[in-house]
Amino acid sequence: MSTDSSKDYTQLVHNHVKGSSFETMSTTGPAWRQVHTVRLLVNEVEQSRCSASSVKKAKKILSYIYLRSLEWVEEDSAMENL
Repeated sequence: MSTDSSKDYTQLVHNHVKGSSFETMSTTGPAWRQVHTVRLLVNEVEQSRCSASSVKKAKKILSYIYLRSLEWVEEDSAMENL
């Protein structure tokens, strides 16, 4: 797999990592500044967790980190700076 900043890392995980799922662990803070903590599971084993300003952003970060750990995608400077 290769990548550029327009790639949907969450979709790549969904399509290529059998047994993957995301679970929202918590949402904290006021409505105008919430922080969502999400974890990535593969075959029901936690791989990583992340907190971000949106669930979508947390899933994207988790997906990118996981795909990088497998060396399935190249480094993406936009993602590295999040």
